[in-house]
Amino acid sequence: MLTTLLLAAAMQAAPTPSLSPATEKPICRREIPMGSNMMRKVCHTRAEWARIDGENASASEQALRQRVNRPGSNSN
Repeated sequence: MLTTLLLAAAMQAAPTPSLSPATEKPICRREIPMGSNMMRKVCHTRAEWARIDGENASASEQALRQRVNRPGSNSN
C-alpha cells in the first residue's frame, strides 16, 4: 500500500510539458553550407526556424540598404 501511495504521488509530481508534442516536433530542411557542394540536413523546432528566418531576413535587408546607400553609387 505504501508503494502504491508513493507511486501515485510521484506520478502527480511529474512535470507536465508546457507545449504539446506537435509544436515541439523538429522540422528538417536541407541546406548547402557555404563553400560546400554537399547538402546536409538541419533540424530545428518551429520557433527556432522562425527566429533563424527572421535573422536572415534582417541581415538581407541590411545588406541591401548598405549597397543602395553606398557613396558613389548611381541610384537613378
